[in-house]
Amino acid sequence: MKLTSTLTVCGLTLSLASSFTLAFVPSTLTSTKSLRISPASTTQRLAASNNWLTNVLSRPSASKKTPAILAAEAAALKQDLYAVAKNKDNGLKASEADKAQILSLTSELIKLNPTKNIATSNKVDGTWRLIYTSTTGGSAGKLGPFVGEVLQQIDTASGDYVNFVRLFGGLVEGALVATWEVKGANEWKVIFQDITFRLFGLPVVDKKPLNGQAGQWKLSYLDDDLRILTAAGLTNEGKPAKVSNIYVLRRV
Repeated sequence: MKLTSTLTVCGLTLSLASSFTLAFVPSTLTSTKSLRISPASTTQRLAASNNWLTNVLSRPSASKKTPAILAAEAAALKQDLYAVAKNKDNGLKASEADKAQILSLTSELIKLNPTKNIATSNKVDGTWRLIYTSTTGGSAGKLGPFVGEVLQQIDTASGDYVNFVRLFGGLVEGALVATWEVKGANEWKVIFQDITFRLFGLPVVDKKPLNGQAGQWKLSYLDDDLRILTAAGLTNEGKPAKVSNIYVLRRV
């Protein structure tokens, strides 16, 4: 019985490997327009706009408020965000109303961002767990019919960036290795290097190269336990694609 179960898992792993090798590359990113939210309110129109981040950042912030008030507001918004995103499979099970509410909450948080020059801040160091994204592919942890846990490990000293998807408690694991170049105070060019796919800790797909595929990360919020960014793939000419997605990650 144990042998049959093991063979079944092995066969499943091999069938998922091909989908995982393309899971995180920029071509899989989908536009926030895919939310298809009815433009019944300002929040919903904002959620459906591909210029969502630009719209948010162009709004005036509440600069006259004290740091204590701003911190309290951010804490309350984060608790609401965590509650809405909970048990949504990284956003894959989020309803249209959930998506609109999450984008509204993240919009408010971005205006309260406490970290300047996120692109060079060592606050990004550590392990982060994805709690919501607007994409529906491998970057959301979807491998075949399954949805796994998505983790990011970042080390600014070494320039290492690893994105993991783990299924069945880590029995099956995919790891995307990347590095980045700082392109602005709050922008990275993320360069994808290779993908490894493991079963029982042994490589099934071992360091498949990605030939320099890259993406543009707009880093819009960072504090001790929350990161918010938007990501878009880069074309062969090095320009960001028109499609982009939001990613919300909580420190582990």
